[in-house]
Amino acid sequence: MRIFLLLFGAATFGLVIWHYAEASELEKFQVFLVGAPITISFFAINFSLSTFQNSEFRSLYSSVSPRLTTGAFICFLIGIIPVVSLAFQPTLSGKIGLTLIPVAFVSSFVLYLVARSETNPLRLIRRATKPRKWKRFLRDYWVAFQALERNPACAKLVDSRDKPTHEWDWKLSPQLEATNPGEVVSGIGDLALSARDQNAFLAGVKALVESDEAVIAAKPKERQPYDLRPFYIEPLRELFLRAENEPSEKLTESAIDLVACRVLELVKKPAPNYRTIVDPLGLLYRTSLHWMEKGETGPARKSLVLFRQLWQHGLDRAAADKDEDSEGNDDGIECFFFWHNLNHMARLIEGLGSKAIKLNDPGFLHLVHEGFGFQGCSAVKQDALPVGEECIRALAQLGREARAAKLECHWEKCAALPHDHAIERINWIWSWIAKIEEDDVAELWVDSCLAGISRIEGKVIEVIDRGHGKKPRWELKRTDEPYTESFSGLDGSRVLDYSDSEMLKSFTLIGAGRSLIQGPPVSIKFEDQTD
Repeated sequence: MRIFLLLFGAATFGLVIWHYAEASELEKFQVFLVGAPITISFFAINFSLSTFQNSEFRSLYSSVSPRLTTGAFICFLIGIIPVVSLAFQPTLSGKIGLTLIPVAFVSSFVLYLVARSETNPLRLIRRATKPRKWKRFLRDYWVAFQALERNPACAKLVDSRDKPTHEWDWKLSPQLEATNPGEVVSGIGDLALSARDQNAFLAGVKALVESDEAVIAAKPKERQPYDLRPFYIEPLRELFLRAENEPSEKLTESAIDLVACRVLELVKKPAPNYRTIVDPLGLLYRTSLHWMEKGETGPARKSLVLFRQLWQHGLDRAAADKDEDSEGNDDGIECFFFWHNLNHMARLIEGLGSKAIKLNDPGFLHLVHEGFGFQGCSAVKQDALPVGEECIRALAQLGREARAAKLECHWEKCAALPHDHAIERINWIWSWIAKIEEDDVAELWVDSCLAGISRIEGKVIEVIDRGHGKKPRWELKRTDEPYTESFSGLDGSRVLDYSDSEMLKSFTLIGAGRSLIQGPPVSIKFEDQTD
């Protein structure tokens, strides 16, 4: 709009000059007036092209920008009009030149703005992530993929049923990375960081994390046998890798904030998809581990808070949707709030705690312990046993790892060891079990807490229920008998001896002293029973 106003003003000023200027009085200045517009245009074109060519983002173009080329041609035409007029109206050429001088000045300025606009990273990012760009790319990708499928040379070597169970399903992919809007934004972000333009880099991160809905909305109507998320998740991962090379973690923390804002928007929508949320969180987890290795825990602290609060929010939502027949229930298997999907947050938090142990950082481990303890208490309040079991299992595992690493408490006024603090957090969870009125439900919780403490101490612990109204209701009696759990399946059997402090196998929580037995897969036939 500003450009049009400038051009309109210049054209109006030129018309005023044309109306009041006398051609006869301008004949003695004819040479200057005829040459002025072409001179202005010549220098403007050279200066604008030089600005474009010397920009850090010139490599994004295979040739000169079409918009800049068009603008330079128009600017050249404006400058050459007085020269051409010498051949047709020599007496008016001076007046024409004077009239076009303000137009040439403004068009030169506009041409410079076009050159700057064509190399402006923020504008390039907005242009690259327009919905029509995603729609065009996905359509071209689908056509290229179908062409590969029909090509006999690209056919699968073996039948899809004639391969190991966990073998990766490999397929040839169309080589269209150059036209992928996500890859284009990743390239812009990389160049922006090389030019120390952190605002443009963060704009690229924001554009990629907000591309999920655009990709889903732009996908072809046909059912695709490939995943769409890597088209924007992989470029986002590349930007995080680039930020990890920075000397300070502040840029990564800002990128984490942008991802967190987007994830928080998604979880507030009905039935948020599990992978759409977990994939960006996986990037935060990986970059947090990297910065912890470099001695900076800022990104990891942000990620830890985000993981736990998402877990808590999911717990609240899932507890509200316990009635499977209720309207608006969104705990389907593809939903983030499905129990199994929700507990993925525990694995991310536990991974941060394990890294803190390896790096001898008991302070950060204490934050992880505290998060699991608080989340376990919330799980008891909401009668969410799957969440509580994950908290207890993670506390027991981290406690054993800390004891094996001979880690000390981070607080100089505390002589307890980190694995003692893990037991303390399990006791937090246990303290809320007394609020449960149903004895059979309380027994399940007690069994899980007892298994967690027994794993850490490595000894069999007997629990005595003193009944309702007694304080404390449960009394623990420790023995010298080694605590073990066993596993038996088609692959073999094993007894896990938790009295061995070097045995650090992470194993699902199955209850105090119990055995996990896995049998062969059994097919289930469902019959339609209609009245």
